[in-house]
Amino acid sequence: MLLVVGGAVAAISTRALLAACGAVAATGALAAEAPVIEMSIADIRTALLEDGVSCAAIIQSHLDRIGKYDRQLNSVIAVNPDALAAARALDALPRGAQRKLDLLCTPLLVKDNIDVAGMPTTAGSRLLADNVAPADAPTVAALRRAGAIPIAKTNMSEFAFNYKGASAVGGRTRNPYNILNSAGGSSSGNAAALAASFGVIALGTDTSGSLRVPAAVTGLVGLRPTHGTVDGRGVVPLSPSQDVVGPMCRSADDCLQVMRLIATPDAGAADEARSTPSLAETRIGVVRALFPEAPVYMREVDAFIERLRRAGITVQDVEIDDVQVLTGNIAPPGEQSKFASRSVFDFPPEFAAYLSGRRLAFNTYAEFELRLRALNAQGLEGDRVLADVASFGRNHEHRRDDDRYRINGAYRDVYVKARLDRALASFDFLMYPSVQGFNGTAANGPETGGTHRLSAYSGYPALAFPVGWAAPAAWAPLEPVGIELLGRRNDDLRLLKLLRQLEKQQAPRYTPPVMR
Repeated sequence: MLLVVGGAVAAISTRALLAACGAVAATGALAAEAPVIEMSIADIRTALLEDGVSCAAIIQSHLDRIGKYDRQLNSVIAVNPDALAAARALDALPRGAQRKLDLLCTPLLVKDNIDVAGMPTTAGSRLLADNVAPADAPTVAALRRAGAIPIAKTNMSEFAFNYKGASAVGGRTRNPYNILNSAGGSSSGNAAALAASFGVIALGTDTSGSLRVPAAVTGLVGLRPTHGTVDGRGVVPLSPSQDVVGPMCRSADDCLQVMRLIATPDAGAADEARSTPSLAETRIGVVRALFPEAPVYMREVDAFIERLRRAGITVQDVEIDDVQVLTGNIAPPGEQSKFASRSVFDFPPEFAAYLSGRRLAFNTYAEFELRLRALNAQGLEGDRVLADVASFGRNHEHRRDDDRYRINGAYRDVYVKARLDRALASFDFLMYPSVQGFNGTAANGPETGGTHRLSAYSGYPALAFPVGWAAPAAWAPLEPVGIELLGRRNDDLRLLKLLRQLEKQQAPRYTPPVMR
């Protein structure tokens, strides 16, 4: 479909046109950036290759949206000053060369703990303001080679420590569906910016739930890949045994294209070789014990389950042995300590190793903590981040005497995998929520109930996506209702292919009212 904006012809999907019409009704005039609302990778290819729209115009429209709306969201830390130059370079390519680029002119959002050449990688901290990346992280480089253009670095929970979505550099990220609400974390900026159509695809990280939680509260698709299938270099680390880089998108198809490009060759080939069952052959186990007692929320979930059954999928309830142990809510039998993220022990040495490879004014964890304290004394750094940094340092120093360190090593991983494998024995995937019901306030963040840990502690892939929309109260705006599917190792593409089939039966996305 074509739309004339400011004298130029632009491509726009039917879904985007409906959103644009909403803007006309609300304001009496069509907003200049309307054609890029909810654009997909395929929409952009059509616009450039068939409708004569320039890449520079697409990138400029996304930059304009950031300038117009981000003051409400705090989702972007920095825009890429070279984005328009990159767009013009793509415009200068012959048509044949453009057609070979799978992500031709796709605006890419990058969480600010992932390197983009020439831009600072701050992880939300003022102390890393001079941490200019000498090169792209391998994941960014792979997407750039395919034609994507990094358009902005996005805000995050500082150092990816929590789900609150606030940093000293970017402030507190807010949710486009309700700016009083959280955008989750730690990949909060990715989620808010993507939901607001500041970009088309996003790269984030997930140590425990940092891709899936923000995706869940902003109505997006967020994949935590199988641990080890995506190159993690060029990223500010937390814990190597849990850290992954993964995509966040508005559709399964877009995420599928991203994963095919960023998965390591061996992992990608192994995943592609696995057969994808038809809907009639697919079996999904619903872990009812992990869903909240929230009638309005559960109505949407149960309606989705009925749609699955009508599509021919076998859906049955399943129990996971010791599920409250796996989610970190109680200790294993005979033990005192609960399962928890290893980042509380691993961050100090991993971050020190990261610093040693960077040209900064400090390169030890002790000096990093001292400088953080100085900023805190000036009111330029939050108390919570400083307390976490100090606590993690003590944890690492005394780890051999800490029972939590023993419990959360190989013992934890074997324990979790064994119980998930038993539950998966009769199913292709397990279903549970990424967050417990509706979202939390911007200050408090969402509650997960520990479900994010199932994927993080097993290394198995998990996919968060929306299944409906509902209002938590009569006066409140609609919010996403989402679930998470967990598969076996190397089921990354199978999860996305299943969702791609399911999306054909789903209602259209609900565009945030303030962004229309």
